[in-house]
Amino acid sequence: MPNSLESIKLPFEVYGAAKNGFIYGYKIRFAHTLALQLLTLRRSSMTRSRLIGKLRNCIRLGFEHGKVLAIYAIIYEGLVKFLGGGEGEKDKRRRAVITFISGFTGGLLVYGGLINKFAEIVRNRRSNASADKCKKHTHFLNQRILAQISLYTLSRTILAVARYLIERKIKKSANLNNTTTNHLREKGTLLALGLVWGTVMMMYDSDENVLLQKSMKLSMDYIYGERLRSIMEAFWM
Repeated sequence: MPNSLESIKLPFEVYGAAKNGFIYGYKIRFAHTLALQLLTLRRSSMTRSRLIGKLRNCIRLGFEHGKVLAIYAIIYEGLVKFLGGGEGEKDKRRRAVITFISGFTGGLLVYGGLINKFAEIVRNRRSNASADKCKKHTHFLNQRILAQISLYTLSRTILAVARYLIERKIKKSANLNNTTTNHLREKGTLLALGLVWGTVMMMYDSDENVLLQKSMKLSMDYIYGERLRSIMEAFWM
């Protein structure tokens, strides 16, 4: 449990993490969506209203991405501080357990969809008229963004685990010289990346719009599709 001084600092630190998460998420999603929208924009449909609509969509998705990261940051940072696993914690094992519990809880609530389910229950209870029940409601947190962030994090985690196993092997073999150590690290990274790309291309070749994310499937279709692209498309011309 945090002491009185940490209790005063806690709201500011949680607010800072949430604010930073929102800004980062907005920037990343806005740029990604803008690039994707321009990629799929045809010359024949480049009207002012259509461009404005796509820009609004970029802003909306940027806001939704930022909201996801901000809410997770609030839950994670709040739990870490509440359980006493902040930077002042000297016990590394205890701090690791606290950060895992906090991250696990935030993952279940945000990326696991529990917050969306809770929001849906609340909304259904507030909805009394039958007409409201027939309306199609959007989720509180964007499901596609949740899935994309989770997949991105999963890929990074797999590489991190591979590196962890390599480093653990290196530490156990104290007689290894620097050349052998660097060789193991290089080969381990190459093997992991080769497995990733070999698997994703195999999935793309056999995919029927089920396995891969829509944005990645679209990118793959653009590159490996039958249509021969013009160099002028790089300039949206």
